[in-house]
Amino acid sequence: MIGLIYLVALILYLVISFFIVMECCNYYKRRHKRCWVGALVGVVIAYNIVFWDLIPVYSAHEYYCRAESGVYTLTAPATWLAANPSERGRDLSSKYSRSEYLGDGRSRSWRSDQLYIEYNEEELFFGLIRRFRASLVDASNQHPLLEMTDYVSNYGALMLGGEDSSFKFWLRTGYCPGNLLEEFTRQLNLYR
Repeated sequence: MIGLIYLVALILYLVISFFIVMECCNYYKRRHKRCWVGALVGVVIAYNIVFWDLIPVYSAHEYYCRAESGVYTLTAPATWLAANPSERGRDLSSKYSRSEYLGDGRSRSWRSDQLYIEYNEEELFFGLIRRFRASLVDASNQHPLLEMTDYVSNYGALMLGGEDSSFKFWLRTGYCPGNLLEEFTRQLNLYR
């Protein structure tokens, strides 16, 4: 059923686009004797009906990935382990974790009695880009030891029950390059 709705919307868009291009072509033919200029204007108008946000979203995603994404060590593993010798050799894998939902896109996953990972998800750029943050936190003083920030645009594209813009699958850029989650996990294992 959803495929039929998408098909009807596509056909409707193509019919409207055809009429826009023809009207622009006829207008420019009457006024300026150049149908191709009107057709070009019509194509730009028809393109922007649906794809108006394509270039801004790709540009903003590229900017956020370049400027703000990455994995940052705030406290060196050796320094933290020297201050907390009882944590040396502990298994920090997720199979021993317990999770808490904190609300507002935040959750916490305990990896030991002293360490937890806090996840935070927030929307940017009119809800079209999402920022994912993961922080390894020392529970005794609430000090973050390791942080990861990653971005994705149009997260959940083509998922039923998704966001208002979820049908715009062409805005799905994926996460920032560099496989930051793998790097975060590798650095997380240094704290044991």
